[in-house]
Amino acid sequence: MKSAQRQEKTAERRKISEDDRINAAIVIQSGWRGHRVRKKYKTKSDELTPQNAMAYTILVVIGNRWAAETDQDLFIIIYGEHGKSEKLYLRQDAYEAKFRQNSIDSFHVKIDALGILDKIILGHDRIGYGAGVFIERILIAENIVDGRQFLFQCNKWFDSGQADGKIERTIKITAYYFISSMPDDPNSTKGRWELIIYFGKEDGTGWTTSNLNVIGYGSHGSSATNKIYDSNFTKAPSQALIQVDFGDIGDLLKVRIEIDGNGINPDFFLNKVELKDLDTDEKMVSIVKKWLKFSGAEKYNQPFREFPVFRTALEPLCLLNYEGRLRLGNRRNIKTSLCFMQIIGELSETGKFPINIDRKHSSKSKCFLYHSLKIEVPSLISQLIALEQFRRNLPCTPEILFKAESVYIGRIHSVRIYVDSTSIGEQLYEGMCMLQTIYDNRFVPHIGVGIEWLVERIVIRESSHTPYRFMLGYSRVRNAQEENDIYKELVLSGMEGLPTKISKKKSQKKLCAQWILSITIGEQSTLIPKVTLCSETKNAEMVLVSRTATDGIINFQIVLYDSANGDEPRFSNVGAIMTSECVVEYAAVWPDIPPIPYVNYEITINTGELSGNFIVYLNLIGTKGDTGFRRLVNNETNPLQADSNSVFQVKAVSIGDAKMAEIALRSEKTPILWSCEQIHVLDNVTNLFYVFHLKKLVDLS
Repeated sequence: MKSAQRQEKTAERRKISEDDRINAAIVIQSGWRGHRVRKKYKTKSDELTPQNAMAYTILVVIGNRWAAETDQDLFIIIYGEHGKSEKLYLRQDAYEAKFRQNSIDSFHVKIDALGILDKIILGHDRIGYGAGVFIERILIAENIVDGRQFLFQCNKWFDSGQADGKIERTIKITAYYFISSMPDDPNSTKGRWELIIYFGKEDGTGWTTSNLNVIGYGSHGSSATNKIYDSNFTKAPSQALIQVDFGDIGDLLKVRIEIDGNGINPDFFLNKVELKDLDTDEKMVSIVKKWLKFSGAEKYNQPFREFPVFRTALEPLCLLNYEGRLRLGNRRNIKTSLCFMQIIGELSETGKFPINIDRKHSSKSKCFLYHSLKIEVPSLISQLIALEQFRRNLPCTPEILFKAESVYIGRIHSVRIYVDSTSIGEQLYEGMCMLQTIYDNRFVPHIGVGIEWLVERIVIRESSHTPYRFMLGYSRVRNAQEENDIYKELVLSGMEGLPTKISKKKSQKKLCAQWILSITIGEQSTLIPKVTLCSETKNAEMVLVSRTATDGIINFQIVLYDSANGDEPRFSNVGAIMTSECVVEYAAVWPDIPPIPYVNYEITINTGELSGNFIVYLNLIGTKGDTGFRRLVNNETNPLQADSNSVFQVKAVSIGDAKMAEIALRSEKTPILWSCEQIHVLDNVTNLFYVFHLKKLVDLS
């Protein structure tokens, strides 16, 4: 029995993905570094110097994105309740590169104590596409026994060629944690929490007549406490103490506070929430400083706010602005144009937020064609003119833009739109529910019910800094056995990659590129490589500016940047042992763009007649560039044999679909004779096989 249990636990551990292991390592590393530094600088708040100095540890977390790293120094200005710091530089290390992709770097500073931190200004001075960095979050800890650790979530690019083009950002505080409250046994919690809610503005606004709903989301589930009311809710600014029992939901990850719209003044301004685990005495504070609005004419109102629960030992969920657009369908038998939307993910869901499906609130930027068109006209220009005239006469299918702030819900799998229907609409909806039940009972997936009703299609993006979006197009309604509101559900139908590069309208005009390459060569080297920059359409050989080195092997790193525009691609796994006539290629990595893959091309050459000594060079040309001329060598003393097939391997950055092969020969002696009848090329990534028929006798006699 015990052996079987051990086998089950072992199998469960094997299910942990590599990403989970990496994330766990990052969290443990972050906590250990903070503990080690606090131990080194251990003081108490009453032991500070007369100048009120404070030692801080700054942790910079770089995101796991393509080309997320930088070799630049960063700067930071820290703001708190007692003032601000000077401009502090977080510098690179000559012995250990910092700000690498998916890494954490720590820095120690000693400045005047700032009290509770409010915001930071973070940035760098390098302009150029690819020269920036993607920062996930910043952690700043007070190095004292009863200190606090402050969380600043970012999840944005600091790159002049990415998203909004900013290289300096003001980042407001997300939350802070009381380090001394870290429990010895975090598993001793029973889910009982005390919340002190701070609300209202100094001008007397922000109080509410609404009841509050508090929902806690943990690693094992969620729990809600509804209809909470306190007499202090009608005073502003003020605070109220609430105790909730979430039960056994595991580690508390996020909290949502909702208003129910009750009374004459339902809206509510939430400043911050202090949280305390009543079982472990663990304490943290989440900063909100936003309105909860139940209704109103303003765009993107929402009657709830969510915040991550920040602990030093756990990686916090990030706060996101989900935004997108929905394509409207048939809206007959709907009482009101005000509906509510909810986005559902693998980890949790957002609250319900209002959207207006009236046509006057729709976006008129796009029209969609639903009709096929066949026009017989003599020229392409005439066809384009006729198609444009036809498109203009079609009615535009309206789109509604929406946005909702929520803590990360995981991979999105569906969206629900809740509506208030007429009596006829309710009867029609019940019929659709019966049809949905039949499909569900027969396990028939992806047959849409109510496809053209209400909403036809939705696209959602987590942020303009995210290189993909979710496409939701499979239509569902609720099962007849469920008792719930009337809603339509659109299920995930696919994901689409999107560029995060700055738009042409926002980007600066490009100058003629002047690329500069720096190569670090081994001390015993005399060989200087010839370097060629390659694009899909053109190649350009670089000019040697300065010459260094002395004999042997070349081990090198590459730094390439455009001195005119500042653009700087990254190159990963750079380093090679090179000899004469050796060719090595490196794929450029740009922000959020995966590098072109490497391919091992297997070259088979069919040789007929052969005489003389010569060297063969082959260049494969494809839709995405070429390999350059490569000397064909293998393990044979004489690579080519008469009336036989010879096999060679060429490693190169993918050239796409091979279109042409070029052959060049070099011989110190003549005459030579070579009959090359066929060249076979196998792409080991796509398994595509290309055959080039030459049937040409090379005769240099």
